[in-house]
Amino acid sequence: MSLEESGRQIQPTGEAGASWPRRCATHCNRDAGWATALVQGLFEGPSRDDALRQRLERLALRFSDRRLHRLLARVDPVAAASTNPNDRVRIVRALEVYWLTGRPITAHRGAGSRPLEGFRTFLLGLSPDRARLRAAVEDRTRQMLERGLLGEVQAVLAACGGAVPRPLGAIGYRQAVRVLRGELAVPEAERSIVTETMRFAKRQMTWFRHQAQVAWFETPDEAYLAVSRWLDEPQGQGPLP
Repeated sequence: MSLEESGRQIQPTGEAGASWPRRCATHCNRDAGWATALVQGLFEGPSRDDALRQRLERLALRFSDRRLHRLLARVDPVAAASTNPNDRVRIVRALEVYWLTGRPITAHRGAGSRPLEGFRTFLLGLSPDRARLRAAVEDRTRQMLERGLLGEVQAVLAACGGAVPRPLGAIGYRQAVRVLRGELAVPEAERSIVTETMRFAKRQMTWFRHQAQVAWFETPDEAYLAVSRWLDEPQGQGPLP
């Protein structure tokens, strides 16, 4: 889902949407890391170690990204919970920081970073019940396939000479690659995308509930009303809804 599409999901429609506040900046993202970086700042971590990264890359190529993810879970379970097992870039960085400093990357993030200054912040999230969430994921997955996901991936593979670039390892894209290779039928790929997306959503919720002060709402209209009340408080200093 693009940022524009995500924004439309949050902004209410109808009478409520007509009075949507425009006196504040909004940031919409489903990525826990970006939310943390925006509000809490980034820590002064160690510079990249190319030799170490190459060793970790070789491990991933030999044993799989999921093996690296299990290794991360042993040294930094919080980071592992918020990281997709196939997101090699973030897994490698988290392991790199741990081995270079002896401390988990989550410990670094919690200390020594410079938080956002000059802004009042209110973190809110949408948390529909699992049945509604699954229905939305199923509908979105079906739309992706109907709107040309396979053709898009086929064009990228052709441009890369058949090699699979790293971005195609994301949920949805990797299933499309397997369909094009004859390893999955389209219905199987669709089911796999839905299943993995639901697992990803669960990991993200786990992270947010442990690491961020987020006010949760079941519907966009409920979130809108909460934001309106918060904005109406003098200097936004009132209690969170």
